[in-house]
Amino acid sequence: MCPLIVFGFGYRIVMHRYDETQVDYSKYLGPRWRENKFQGKRVSTVVANHISFIEVLLWMSQMTPPAFTPASFVKKFPVGDHYCRALQSIYIDRISSTEELDRQVADVAKRQELIERDDLEWGPLLIFAEGSVTNGKNLSRFRRGAFAAGLPVKPVFHRYYWKNVSPEYSTLKGLDLSLIMISEFAMNQVHGHELPTFVPNEYLYTEYAKTLPGHEKMQKWEIYAHAVEDLIRSQGGFGKNEQPLREKISFQEFIWGLKEEITVNGKTFYWPPRGQTAATTESKKHS
Repeated sequence: MCPLIVFGFGYRIVMHRYDETQVDYSKYLGPRWRENKFQGKRVSTVVANHISFIEVLLWMSQMTPPAFTPASFVKKFPVGDHYCRALQSIYIDRISSTEELDRQVADVAKRQELIERDDLEWGPLLIFAEGSVTNGKNLSRFRRGAFAAGLPVKPVFHRYYWKNVSPEYSTLKGLDLSLIMISEFAMNQVHGHELPTFVPNEYLYTEYAKTLPGHEKMQKWEIYAHAVEDLIRSQGGFGKNEQPLREKISFQEFIWGLKEEITVNGKTFYWPPRGQTAATTESKKHS
């Protein structure tokens, strides 16, 4: 069903799967990394970049239906909320308090351990580690949720080849973008790239860590996240996005009309523009 839905949005899925002979993890895990095999019953977590809702449908068509870590605002959309709950997804409020974020990360870690060790055939957690979407050209810094437990992950990334309508929805809402994509009447491609399982080891936290500026003050999850982010960036040919997540979320809320002002680099923008609002008010007084 999911491939048909993707096709309806004008996309054809093309999958690329790589084994240990095609990818080299020695930069991160040392020269003998292939000897360090995954020991669990199943890999608990798929770590991916995030551009569009198409990726959700892509991976639901390729594996045991995964659970997700959707942003808390998805609860407001009845259809999206229904499927997220049916898949036993874990909602994340990405701009909540430190204490609440710690609790959410702990919930993710518990689920990861359960998936990896339980006798039941759980689907994996699919975590978009940037915490938001990008335009497909760059990667944002990976967040800690997928890495705090220190368990193995499967890195994947996506590349889109589109003709007229970009599938990324950092500015358009999902429903608005969906209608435009359906109306394009063109056939595009989305490529999913699945890399071998990444099993963290002591080399990662000692030798690879030494290559990172300020590694002495970094927590283990930060080193782990940096390595997987660097791997996906190098394999996918992505640039680097330095914009803080809170600024990006604030920008989305402003574009979507959920807030009336935003401050970027010390400059505040308003919608409607303050001058326009004042002129409109003055005009009404004289009409």
